[in-house]
Amino acid sequence: MLETSFLVVRLLPFHRNFGKRLIKSPKLDFLLDLGSEPVPVEAKSARTFASDFPDGVNWCRQLAGVSEGPAAVIHGGDRSFRRKGVVALSWADL
Repeated sequence: MLETSFLVVRLLPFHRNFGKRLIKSPKLDFLLDLGSEPVPVEAKSARTFASDFPDGVNWCRQLAGVSEGPAAVIHGGDRSFRRKGVVALSWADL
């Protein structure tokens, strides 16, 4: 439904092989291409931001050889903030 209404576009895999990743539950992870470098973004449905939420985007940055740079976790909480070098965006702020 999201693809049909053009809210979500299915993208081909990123050009580098970051290894295979076993996904046990549906996730919404994606890379934004802003020209200079990819920006990893992970979406979580939880209202409470868990301390391990930034680990996925930090792992992606590490594989890409980028120790710092833009990265975001979108979550179901009420406020946006920064933690572990990652911007935590509330769905309400989007």
